[in-house]
Amino acid sequence: MATITAQANGNWSSTSTWDLGRLPQAGDDVNLSSYAVVWDTGITTIPATGSLNSLTDTTGKLTWNSPDFSSDCVLNCTTITAVGTSLIYQTGSSSSRKLTINADALFGGSTNGAEGIHAHGDCTLVLYIRLVQGGTTTSTRGIMLWGNTTLYVYGFPGAQVCGDITTWPGGAGVENNGANPSYFYNCTIVGGNRVEGVTHTYSGRSTFYNCNIIDGSFQAIGGFASTFIWGPNNYWKMRDGTLLFMGGRDRKRRVTYGGR
Repeated sequence: MATITAQANGNWSSTSTWDLGRLPQAGDDVNLSSYAVVWDTGITTIPATGSLNSLTDTTGKLTWNSPDFSSDCVLNCTTITAVGTSLIYQTGSSSSRKLTINADALFGGSTNGAEGIHAHGDCTLVLYIRLVQGGTTTSTRGIMLWGNTTLYVYGFPGAQVCGDITTWPGGAGVENNGANPSYFYNCTIVGGNRVEGVTHTYSGRSTFYNCNIIDGSFQAIGGFASTFIWGPNNYWKMRDGTLLFMGGRDRKRRVTYGGR
């Protein structure tokens, strides 16, 4: 277990990319620094065994070009925190590949565009996770979807998907700006400080299975209620679970254009 930092642009599987002269391994704290690291086809599972302790950056990113791969990929990491850019960046169209991420927590950052995961092309993204939280500005989502990415979020016990609660306006937990649906299982969806836990601005629909959906007024600064989910009419559905409004001065935003 060590702190290992990228020292150059390059492939994840190249030892010359890393300051310790070896690949990141189980228990390591990984910092991409300011470098562009490519998840290359030499590996499909990061790390090879076990789980990274953390993954972060200053302005660097890990790019996964899904059409390059002939099999699905897996990332195991306890905490994923974006700082200066989209930390995990998916590219590539017309891909049936799947990326599975097993983590405790995924955070957006504090700089515009600092998203924990940015899926820009076509793929299936599956998360087994305890917390997804937006960052501290409007464009720092925990997860940002474009293109044709289908998202599945499976919550561990007590899991939350939430907007940022520290600033206004903050980043949403998940924003789907693409055409494919998102599915949430066994999660609590919580608005942040007048920002959505989940939002979608195009045709992608969200469906919630056995989820608790709560507005964020009890956590929001200044007593304002928060939007926990936003989207065009009938673009979200709830299947089992609970829907709880906490009140507050911004009541009209709580279920804006929601459906059932």
